[in-house]
Amino acid sequence: MKRHGYLYALVGMTLMLFAGASLAAGAAEQEAATAAQHAGYSAKAGSLQGQHLHLHHVVNCLVGEDGDGFDESAGNPCKGQGDGAINDAEEGSSMQMQLEQAADLASIGTEVQNSEAAKHVALAVEAILKTVGGSGQ
Repeated sequence: MKRHGYLYALVGMTLMLFAGASLAAGAAEQEAATAAQHAGYSAKAGSLQGQHLHLHHVVNCLVGEDGDGFDESAGNPCKGQGDGAINDAEEGSSMQMQLEQAADLASIGTEVQNSEAAKHVALAVEAILKTVGGSGQ
C-alpha cells in the first residue's frame, strides 16, 4: 500500500507541474494579446508621442516588470496578467523567440523619430504578436 501512496504523490506532482506550465502559457498568450492590442493602438495613434507610449506598453507586456527595457513611467497594461509574456512562454520555444523579436522591434520603434516609420514598426510588431497567440482583440 505504501508504494501506491508514492505513486499517487508522483502523479499529483506531475499534474501540478503540467497545470503550472499550462497557466504560464495561458498568461503568455494573454500578455501577447494585450501587447498586440497596444501595437495596434500605436499604429493608429495621432502623434509620435502616442505611438511611442503604446510601443512602450508592448515592451512592458512582453518583458515584464523585471525585464530589460521595462519602463514603469510608461505604464503596464499587463499588470497582474503574469510575469511578462517572454518569461511566461516555454523556455526555448518558438513562441518565446517570436516574443523576444517583437520586444526588440517595439523597443526600436520607441526610438524612431518619424511617425510614418513608427506606424510601420507598430504594424510589424502587431503582426508578429498575432502569430503567437495575441489576437489583438
